[in-house]
Amino acid sequence: MTRRERQQTGPHRGPGPKSRERRLWSWAAWQRVCMAGLAVLAGLALPAVAPSPAWAVTNGNAYVANYTASSVTVIDTTTNTPITTIGVGANPNSIAITPDNAHVYVSNRTSNTVSVIDTTTNSVSTTITGFTGGPQGIAIAPDGLHAYVITFSGLVYVIDTTTNTITGSPITLASGADPRFLAITPDSKFVYVTELGLGQVQVIGTISNSITTTITGFTQPTGIAITPDGLDAYVADFGTNTVSVIDTTTNTIVGSPIAVGLAPYGLAITPDGTQVYASNLNDVR
Repeated sequence: MTRRERQQTGPHRGPGPKSRERRLWSWAAWQRVCMAGLAVLAGLALPAVAPSPAWAVTNGNAYVANYTASSVTVIDTTTNTPITTIGVGANPNSIAITPDNAHVYVSNRTSNTVSVIDTTTNSVSTTITGFTGGPQGIAIAPDGLHAYVITFSGLVYVIDTTTNTITGSPITLASGADPRFLAITPDSKFVYVTELGLGQVQVIGTISNSITTTITGFTQPTGIAITPDGLDAYVADFGTNTVSVIDTTTNTIVGSPIAVGLAPYGLAITPDGTQVYASNLNDVR
C-alpha cells in the first residue's frame, strides 16, 4: 500500500515532505495473546475485556497480563521462558511501559485500579485508585509525563506519572461510546480514542485535556495505531473487515478502506513505520 506524498505541517509533524510505502498484514498470533474474553455483538464474537494490548516488552522482558489470574507474567525474551509472576489488581487487561522502560502500568478492570510495576525489582511499587467504570485501555505519552486510561463507561482519566495520581476530572466521551483503544501522537499532544458504539474516533488535546475533534465514517472502530512520524492513524473497523487511514493533519479519512481479514480488532505498526499488522478475530485458520 503506497501513501501519497504530502507536506508535514501542524503542531505534531516533522519538517519537510515525506512519503512512505506501508503494507498491511494479518497478525493472528497477536490476537491470541491479547484476547481475554468474548461477548456477542451483531452475530460476531467481540472481545469484551481485552480492548488494548495485554502485553508489552522492555529491557529484554515481555510483560503479559493474565486476566483471570489477576497477575502479570514476566517472560525472558531471550529464552522465551517465564521468570516471575506478579500479582496485580483484579482482572488486568491492558499494559503500557514508560519510555525509560522503568515502569509498567497495568489497568485492572474489576478492581478499578492501575498497578505500577517497577521493572528493576519486578514488583508492584504503587497502586493508583480513584477510577470508576472499569479501566481498560491504557497508553503512556511518548514524553513519559502522563498515562491515559479509558474505561468501559466512557471516561478518560489522566495520570501524572511523576506522582502516580489522577490529575483533574475525567474526560467524558460521548454517550454510548463503548471506547476500545487509544493511541497518542509522537509529540504527546493528542490522544485518539476509538468508539465502537458510535462508529467514530474522538481526539483529545492533551494541553486542555478536552475533546477537540470527532472523526466519523466508521462502523465499529476498534484498534488504532499511529505511525512513528505522526502523519497517519490506522483504524481497524470490526464491522466492515477493513482498516481506514486518518490524515492526522486534517483529521479526516483519506483514501478507500483497506480490506483485511474477518473482524479486525488490534493493530500494530513496525518501528520504521513501513508495515501495519492487523489481528483478525474471526479469521481463524
